[in-house]
Amino acid sequence: MEWYELKTPMDIDKLLHTYNNFIDTTLVGYKFESGNFVDENRVSHEFNSNNLCLLFQRLDDNPFSIEIMFEYTKFFNFFAPVGSEDSWRSEIDFAKIVKNDKWMYWTTWEDFEPNNPEHFKYNDFILIQAQNIKWRIVK
Repeated sequence: MEWYELKTPMDIDKLLHTYNNFIDTTLVGYKFESGNFVDENRVSHEFNSNNLCLLFQRLDDNPFSIEIMFEYTKFFNFFAPVGSEDSWRSEIDFAKIVKNDKWMYWTTWEDFEPNNPEHFKYNDFILIQAQNIKWRIVK
């Protein structure tokens, strides 16, 4: 499973087109690894790679499942709206990826603008801020 790195606006557009802006997608799971550890001599090693991987599946077969890796994650706001039975919903109705000079953002807020500081005051949507983003199709 080959990883595709998002470097250019065309790379971002390709992912969003391939996965239809995450419409009718379910967040299946996620895993976080800081890259930090304590060795057998009780010495702390801090690398702070902060890798966050999200696994998605959707109501389509081409592709059905993808994984996105956020490297050097700075911020992860996970907001899961409550469903009809007071359980959180893992369905994604829409998502986009935007970037500014330093960071990349994956968000479920269609109108999110990373250069608007007011947008960071809200917390009723999913927002991930990272230096790098890679994705791959999962079979």
